[in-house]
Amino acid sequence: MTSSWTKNVFFGLFVLCVCWMTVLCEDEDEETSQEETFHGTAIVLKPLSQQYVPYDHVKTGDDTDAQYGIGMNAIDASACDVTTGFVYTAGAKYIHIVDFSKATNPSLMYKKELNEKVSDIEVCGSKVAFLIDGNPGRVDIYNLYNSEKNTFELNTTIAEVGFGPSAMIFADNCNEIAVANEGGPYEDNGILLILKALLGSFIDFTKFNDRSGEFVANGVRWPYPNQTTFSQAMEPESITLNTELGTVAYVSLQENNGIAVVDLLLDGVIEYIHALGTKSWENYFIDTSDKDKGIKFNRYDIYSFYQPDGIQFFEVDGVGYVAAANEGETTSFTKDGQEYNEVQMGKEFITNDQLADSVSPELREALKDDRLLGRLEFSNVDGMNVNDSSKFEKLHFFGGRGISVFLASDMSLVWESDYIAEFMQTVLYPDTFNANLDVENADKQKPKDMMDMQSPSKGPECESIEGGEYNGTRVLFSGMEGNSAIMVFSFAQGSVEPKFESIYRHGGIDKPFQKLLDEQNLGDLNPEELKFIPAEHSSTGGPLLLVTGTFSGTLAMYEITEEYWEAPTDLPPHIFELGGASTIKSYGLTMLVLIVLTLHTILFV
Repeated sequence: MTSSWTKNVFFGLFVLCVCWMTVLCEDEDEETSQEETFHGTAIVLKPLSQQYVPYDHVKTGDDTDAQYGIGMNAIDASACDVTTGFVYTAGAKYIHIVDFSKATNPSLMYKKELNEKVSDIEVCGSKVAFLIDGNPGRVDIYNLYNSEKNTFELNTTIAEVGFGPSAMIFADNCNEIAVANEGGPYEDNGILLILKALLGSFIDFTKFNDRSGEFVANGVRWPYPNQTTFSQAMEPESITLNTELGTVAYVSLQENNGIAVVDLLLDGVIEYIHALGTKSWENYFIDTSDKDKGIKFNRYDIYSFYQPDGIQFFEVDGVGYVAAANEGETTSFTKDGQEYNEVQMGKEFITNDQLADSVSPELREALKDDRLLGRLEFSNVDGMNVNDSSKFEKLHFFGGRGISVFLASDMSLVWESDYIAEFMQTVLYPDTFNANLDVENADKQKPKDMMDMQSPSKGPECESIEGGEYNGTRVLFSGMEGNSAIMVFSFAQGSVEPKFESIYRHGGIDKPFQKLLDEQNLGDLNPEELKFIPAEHSSTGGPLLLVTGTFSGTLAMYEITEEYWEAPTDLPPHIFELGGASTIKSYGLTMLVLIVLTLHTILFV
């Protein structure tokens, strides 16, 4: 039998916990507005130079005027020949070659009219390949630019490489090219093409149609099974190889939230499609509204699909991993005059009475409120009740809002960046937090005017990813689309879990986009391509990062260095105003109270 003294001790602990939790919750407004300081030695990006690329060249008499613009497709893709420092770019109308052999002083050295959209560019050995978009697309392979003769000669054209090609990569010492064909939106098969010795070998996903149930049960997305076959629904987006020679290709299937594994030694056999699973936001903070008057973080019992755009393979102690930039992507198409769109705002689940009884009252209230989940773009084809497809038990939105590391052998999740992409914007670049680039009037709109507009969609939109090395340390870079900042991560020796180092955004925010263009201070709007240049190929003697801003039409060179990084800042007032702050502070205490109550029940009841 337990003594009265023991009872008093437990009762005292319980009272103490309650008092402590009450005091902290009362002080939450004061504490969340206090200055926080992020400081220490970190790996950072320092701008060296930037080259603006024209979208057109207009002849006036004997003169030719270069035309520069915002969102004019001056650059859709780029690639760097690290041995010469020449960067090959292409947009909707021209191929341009930029000399970055002196990293601090680039110059535009060659142009060639093309008048076709280029999806990707890759350099390998003495070749540079341009992936031309189309139905079907093609690959134009050129000899490297000869600066002495000012010649850029087409070597080979490979016609009909598939529908809607989105990315390619060289393998097998430049003897093989793998092309990811995204295809038309649920009209043509997403086809992966392997080209070996200039002979095409198409591989599609039709062999998996009979196993569609297995893959869907594992989590591979097939949004409209009544309108397409499983193979037609697969949409390859980007490719990474397991080694420089490339014996295995990993292909992101962005809309499908999966990664396909292709054995290149067998002339291109798709071995398997791995589902990437979902991310629960119950324990992570997120801003989901553009109507909440600023940056407001909350936690909700909702889920999102990772849906990576860029992916990058790396090895640690002989084990392969895939790092992924989880941008997110939605599906919409028209078939037989009928429009299909899987996006639905949160509040529509309430007005349409589409929630199952298991959905909590708290989540229902948040879905009603435009300041919370009312405007968040959810999927209307995932999370339905198995017995009643008109009701949703779980709500899923698009994109992981960060980066992740997956084990290459089975794509199981090893590490994920939580909500650091949104939080570090808050700390250093709050004026362009979760911005978008839907610029309608460049003469009036400013970058800071776009702040928070992407919060109800895909948030930071981490789209590009690139690996590298700094002083023997593995580093990882990821570019965010709307905010247009670049995050830097590092790996401790033998570790597969990245550590956040720094974040950098170039360019002005307080002037209209057109004025910033005129002043050449746009920054790297939509940093869709990142290219690491190792120290041995750098004109500065240190490693560099080449950043392609497809919306700003820019190429920028950054020095990768290490410095004391200090960023004192006042967090935006009431950042956790709608429920987050007290949850942060009291979570551990609440658990302690529950433990004490449980022990009290066991011992005394």
